[in-house]
Amino acid sequence: MKQNKTFKDKLGQLLKEIRLKKRLSQQQVADEGKIARSYISRIEGGYVKSISLLTIFRFAKGLKIPSPELFKLIIKRCGEFDIIEDY
Repeated sequence: MKQNKTFKDKLGQLLKEIRLKKRLSQQQVADEGKIARSYISRIEGGYVKSISLLTIFRFAKGLKIPSPELFKLIIKRCGEFDIIEDY
């Protein structure tokens, strides 16, 4: 089991929290954001090697929040240095 959460773990957890708070299913986010539902599941679970900026933009669309707001939440949750150090 992982001791320290990585950026990808924190990001997946954040995206899942936002989705659940908005009462959206993975399928609803997938349909709106044009992302495969299985990929959303893997991201939320921290099981992906990397996440592209395009995918984050698509998540914002799927979650129905402005992209800049999502990026602010990501930086607040994950921290700027965690993002850099994890890659």
